[in-house]
Amino acid sequence: MRQIFASNPIWLVLIVLAVLTLVGSGPCRIAEEDSADSSQLESSEAIANAEADARAAELAAQEKAAEERAAELAAAEEQAAARAEALAAAERELAERQAAQLERERLLREQQAQDAERARLAAERAAAEERERELAERERRLAEREAELAAQRQATVVEPEASYPEPSPEPSYVEATLRPGTLLEIEITETLSSRTSRVGDTFSSRLARDVYTDEGILAVPAGSEIRGEVIEVTALKRVGGQASLGIAFTELIPPIGPPIGLKASFVELGEDRSKDRKKIIGAAIAGAILGRIVGGKGVGEVLAGAAVGAAAGTAAVAANAEGKDAEIPAGVTVGLVLEEVVTVTTEMTGVVEP
Repeated sequence: MRQIFASNPIWLVLIVLAVLTLVGSGPCRIAEEDSADSSQLESSEAIANAEADARAAELAAQEKAAEERAAELAAAEEQAAARAEALAAAERELAERQAAQLERERLLREQQAQDAERARLAAERAAAEERERELAERERRLAEREAELAAQRQATVVEPEASYPEPSPEPSYVEATLRPGTLLEIEITETLSSRTSRVGDTFSSRLARDVYTDEGILAVPAGSEIRGEVIEVTALKRVGGQASLGIAFTELIPPIGPPIGLKASFVELGEDRSKDRKKIIGAAIAGAILGRIVGGKGVGEVLAGAAVGAAAGTAAVAANAEGKDAEIPAGVTVGLVLEEVVTVTTEMTGVVEP
């Protein structure tokens, strides 16, 4: 061994260091272990305290966040309540505005209706005043004419008979006045049908009886022409099988003078056996339905609610069955009652109503 150490002194150094390490490592290690345990305990306590502080801080942060969320939720609820109240107020205001608009529209409609009624009344008054003026003018002219005729009769000098034959006297004329209520019996001389007639077509008819004035003067002889016009035609195809026809008598053609416009109403004609002549039944039945005047099955029947329009001297007739045309046959006699004074020039023949 000496040779080993002598030849290699490093091994000797290493052995010495090992011995010294073993000698010094026992008590030092024990002290170091005690110091390490104490430091580890202190470190654990510090870590535990730090963790506790961290958890406490985290809980405090969570509580603060919860308080903030609660405050935000309360603010949101307040805002929602405010919006709901504003919306309710807006709806109330809108309802009030709509109610006010409806009231304004109602008042406007009432005002328009009142204006229309005032205009209608004014038009009626103006028409009535015009008719009164026309009637007054006619009466004035009639009075002047009667005065002239009276003066002529008074001024007539009766000449003595001559020894030679007298020439045939020239006919004398007089103005005959037919007053309201005078009856005209009219015979329709041509057949009218909803199949062949058109609105605006004219037709002819004639007086079936002489017409006399209240004084017994023959004003219009039988056979005088009465003109009429078709004012309404409803064909079969337009009403699903129910046809109708409306007519009006428009003019009287006297033997002397121009045509005279008629303003008259239909009346129903019947038989008066005691006098053996026709008479008015139900006088002043203005706008009677022609279907009732004509009579007889297959000729016509009364239209429901079709009592002739606003114009006087008009009438309507309907077919008596679906699928048939409305027809007024030739030879039908109807009655018209004058509603206004009619003045005609006629020959003074001295013939009066018997």
